[in-house]
Order: sequence, then C-alpha cells, then structure tokens
Amino acid sequence: MSRYRFADVALDVERFDVTRNGRRLALEPKAIEVLRFLVERPGRLVTKDEILDGVWADVAVTPNAVTRVIAQLRRELGDDATAPRLIETVPTRGYRFIADVRHEPASDASDAVPVPPPVVVAAAPASAPAELRPAPRRRAVIATLVALAACVGAALWMVAGRRADARPEAGGLTAIDAGGSVLAATFSPDGRWLAVVSDGTGDFEIAVRDLRTGTSRPVTADGMRNVHPVWSPDSASIAYHSSLRRGIWVIGRDGGAARQVAATGSRPAWSPDGEWIAFQTDEWVSEWAQPGSHIMIVPASGGEARPLTRAGDPPGGHWQPLWSPDGTQIYFASSRNGPIDFWSVRVRDGLLTKRADSWTYHVRQLTPGPTGVSAWVVEWPLAGNRLVRVGVGDQATGAPLAADVVIPSLPEAARAVSIAPGGRLAALVLIRPRQHIWTVPVTSAGAPAGAPRQLRPGGHPAISPDGRRIAYDTGAEIRVMDVDGANDRSVLSGGRRVLYPTWQSNRRLFAMRRIGLSPYLVEADLETGVVTERLPLPEAATFPRVAPDGDTVVATLGEPLNTVGRGSLSRGTFGVWPLFDGYAFPVWSPDGRQLALEKKEGAHMPMYLGEVATGTARRVSPAIGQFWPGAFSPDGRRVALSTLGDRGVWNIETLDPATGARTPVITETDPEVTTRYPSWSPRGDLIAYDRTDVRGTLYLVELPPATRTR
Repeated sequence: MSRYRFADVALDVERFDVTRNGRRLALEPKAIEVLRFLVERPGRLVTKDEILDGVWADVAVTPNAVTRVIAQLRRELGDDATAPRLIETVPTRGYRFIADVRHEPASDASDAVPVPPPVVVAAAPASAPAELRPAPRRRAVIATLVALAACVGAALWMVAGRRADARPEAGGLTAIDAGGSVLAATFSPDGRWLAVVSDGTGDFEIAVRDLRTGTSRPVTADGMRNVHPVWSPDSASIAYHSSLRRGIWVIGRDGGAARQVAATGSRPAWSPDGEWIAFQTDEWVSEWAQPGSHIMIVPASGGEARPLTRAGDPPGGHWQPLWSPDGTQIYFASSRNGPIDFWSVRVRDGLLTKRADSWTYHVRQLTPGPTGVSAWVVEWPLAGNRLVRVGVGDQATGAPLAADVVIPSLPEAARAVSIAPGGRLAALVLIRPRQHIWTVPVTSAGAPAGAPRQLRPGGHPAISPDGRRIAYDTGAEIRVMDVDGANDRSVLSGGRRVLYPTWQSNRRLFAMRRIGLSPYLVEADLETGVVTERLPLPEAATFPRVAPDGDTVVATLGEPLNTVGRGSLSRGTFGVWPLFDGYAFPVWSPDGRQLALEKKEGAHMPMYLGEVATGTARRVSPAIGQFWPGAFSPDGRRVALSTLGDRGVWNIETLDPATGARTPVITETDPEVTTRYPSWSPRGDLIAYDRTDVRGTLYLVELPPATRTR
C-alpha cells in the first residue's frame, strides 16, 4: 500500500485516513475515497460520472453526492473553490486535482506522520473501565457474515458489506461504511435487517442492509429527505417521516410506492400488534420538540389520527414516543427548553405517569427488562456520554428500577441507538459536532458583502456595542475575542453550563449559568474580572436578554407552553409577561420599544414583531417554516434571523418587517449543516453566527451477556 503527500496534507491509503499538519481529519469514508480517486489522477479533468462510477459503482446516487463530498473535502482541507490550491472545479464538467503530489511507499511506523490511532470501545459493566485499543488496520474489500445465535455461547456477530471494516474482537465497536453521514439505524424485529438513514445520495434516504449477506438496497429514493425509520412488528414495512413532503409515510421493506398515513408529524413508533403508529406533532429532523408538540396515534392502515396527549399537559414539548413491549403504554420525553422529563401515557384512557424528573438522558429504545420496562439511554456529553440501561418501572405501577451502565464511555456523542432482538448487539450512530463562530460582511441593507470567515469553536455569538469584540459560549464557559478571532480569552465559567452571552456595555456582559438545574442570570465585569449573580430564573427559562435600559430582563419560559417572562434586575423579580403570553425567544430592538418574537403555530414558528407599550404583535414572516430572530440591525429597520424553509436546511437571512422582504445572507444546502443565532454588529457591517457541521458514523457493538434478554 502507499501514501500520498500534497501541500500540508497526507493521505495514507493503508490506514485509510487523511491528516493535515499531523492532525487526523474527520472525513466520512466516501470523502476519503473521492480524494484518493482525484489524487491518483493529478492534473487531469475527472468528470462527475467518472467519480460516481469509481466510488459509487454499485449504488444509485445523483451527482449531488459528489458535490456534497467535494464541499466537505474543501472545508476540511482548507481549500477554496474561488481560489483553489488543491481541487479545481471545471464548470459543468467535473474537477481537477491541481496540487503537486508526492507518492510514497508504505513505511515503518518510525517515519509515519504521528496520528492518533482509531479506537474501539469495549462494552463493560459499570465497575469496569472502558478498554481502548487500536482498531485493526485494514481496507480490503471483504464479505463477512452476520450470525445470530440462539444461545449466548454462539453469539458472535460479524459485519458485512462492500468496503466494510474488519470484524472486531468480541465486545468491540466497529465502524460501518453506510455511504455518507448517518442519521439513524434501526434493527428489524426479526433481527435480520438494519434500516439505515444516510445522505450518501446527496440527501437523507433510507436503505435496508441484509445482515446475513452484507448487501444493502435503497428503500426510498425520491429526494424528499426521508428520516426516522421504524419497523412494523412483522419486519415487512417501514414507517418514516418525510421532511419535504411532510407527515408520516409507510413503505414496504423492498421499496416501491409509499403511502401517507398522517399529514403532519415525525418520529413514528409502531405498536407491538401492528395496528397503530404513534408520532409527535413537531416535524424535526434533529433532537428537540418545542413546547406545544404532543403525541398522536393513527391506524397503521390509514384513517383519522387522534391525540393521546394535549399540548402543555404535561408541561413542555412531547417528543420521541416509544411503545411499551406489551402495547399498553407509550413513553415519551417532554422538553421544557432545558430540563427533560420522562413520561408514559396509558393508551386506553390517557392516564399520565411521570417516570423521571429533569433527566440527563436521551431515551433511544425500550425493551423488556428484568422486572418491567428498560429504557436504553445515552447521557449528555457533559454527564459522561455513556450508554445506560435504565429501569423505568413496572408497566402498571411505575415503580423505579436500577440503572446499569452498559458502555462507560463512548468516544463520541451518540444520536441514535438501536438494540437487536435479544440484546446481543447494538447499532450506534456516533457524532462529533463541529460548531464554530463565523462572520460575514453585510451591507447596510442586510445583503452579503463578502465571503464568510470561520473564527473559533463555539456558539451563540454576540457582538459588543463598539463592534470590536465577539462574546460566545462553549457550553462550559463564556469567551471573548476580537472580531477577527484574535485575543481570545475566557471571561466567565462555573456551574453545570454557561450559555447565551449578551452585552450591556463594552465592559459588562450577561449570560445564563446553571447551578445544578437552576438557572441564574450572571454579570461579568471584563475590566475587573468580577462575576456577580444578578437574578435567579425559573428552571424552564432559556435565552435571557437584558433590555437597552439595563434593568428589564426577558426570557423564554417553556412550562407548560412557550411564553415570554419578564423581570427586573433592580427589584430582583421575574415572572410571566401576560402581554406576550404564547410567544417565545424575544429579541430587543435597539431602542427597546419592540421585540422580535417567535410563535408556535402547529409545526411552524413564524416571526412576529411586538410593541412593548401595547403588547400587540403582528406576523412579519411567512406562516410556514421556522423563522428565529437573532438580532436587529443598528437602525432597527431589519432583523437577522435563522430560517428553516421548504428544503429543510437552516440558513441566515435578513428581513424587513415593514415589507416582509427577505434577503439571503448564508445559503447552505447540506442537511447536516445548521447556521443559526445571528448577531448584527452595531457598526452595521458584519453579522456573526454559529455554524454546526455534524457527521454521523454507524457502529456495531456486541453487548455484554448481563444486558441480554434471552
């Protein structure tokens, strides 16, 4: 095997990795294959058809798959399409690799570029530490078989597929090439199939992998961003959410024509008897549902959907329904804009039972437990990032059970978990979100005036009143840097999380700090370094904003439904603001007379402009979609906002509330990229925002015998 070097990059064919200045890059497998395909043809035009034939030889994809991978390569390699140093675009034709390439034979480890080895993580009891060891070095095309054994002694699972990873040792965690970034993977009830959602074709589609033969075939291929697959009990059909066609759909395991069973909703869950499909009313590809989302059920054969929970009862947004194994209960999470509670509702009469308060868990699947129902959950990264099996109680009484740590430490955050029948194998989708602060020059009318620029890792930027600095959060602290990214320093930390910086003056800034589950508005003096706790906030409060008067505070309260809360720093008070009941996420105008607001209307959140003096508000954005205000322009005539429109991708726009005219500022096409939380410089010439790029990798892991159900 061999290695290629060009510019500051090394492509190691044997290791199947890419490093830049000695740092291993987080590239999906198809991106590495495309890079190798180009590097091995330096200086000549390579058409998109050639790349598709060479890299996606036996998979039906569109040319958008190539475009998406090239964009990822340019981001990670530090290349620029307008002034390329590595990959040159040949308009309407393809690409040309233009850098000088040095081809080296494989060498001993002594002269290799130092790269952290990949790891596998052993599933272990809570008392045992995670075992880290180098993964086998491989890249040959292999065909392995998946074996399901009836007894524990024969429970050895193997992973198959074109260019699949080599078989791990028992208990190891092994990556599977699904042809792109993976959103979710779900085992069929009979244990033979794995439904996988990936964007290898250019957008999210569902494919089915046969675990006996290692072959995959597409189930959906209509470009409608199809996600959240769930199997029918007989493993013959899949229900899913179509982000662009909306609602809940059902399709056969072998594909074909899909039928819609619910006009709106997402995250379906099939009842054990196959008669019903439960779903949440919010239509989200990502984690959360906003307060107001509730749980409904619809006949799997089609018919009228009926609500099982009501908006705001219990408090928060109801999401991710899961049926109990006996079909009598539906479990769901309820998000109160921060705290997450876990509930069940009895199907026959709607009786609610609270199972847990303010969990640090994301519930992924329910299975029969030793004496009741077990929830397979992932702890938030700040709480350890572990895979845990938690007893949520007897199906009738709700009596609590103990928690078992199955994998003490995952190498990355898990956004999807599926447990195979019998509990012998888990499919995990692990992600490493890359969130950075970016800036883009804009005109006084809010139009882009130059190329975006990446600064530092972080989120929720806020530009200082003099336009010279940016405050931002990392989750653990608030930092401040110059608008060009220089002179970066920490100014506020402590507590469980520290988020949402806002400036009061060039010297003072505010942020929300959680001590345990309790949030507080705190103030940092940048000259003295003194941090003062100014105002306690309700547990369900989020995104506090201090008014231009320096005293009035507004925030969103997520209990029982979203509403605006108002408080006073001088009086130390905070409560619901009746004038803006039902609205959320307020943003002050520069003169303090208006608020840009969101209001949940069905699955949508249009933007409203509220008058502080009268409490009146009018809608200024389209009714369909998500329109999240971030900041007013310095003259107060426009608003910078995050939008999620028809194509299901988050972008940055500016909006003129007087006319409704919208101006695109940042336009992304990748569903795994979100650009949100814009801050408009008081100088008027710059907008800062955060951009998050998420790539999911599918892993299989054999679970320890103690967690198995048969």
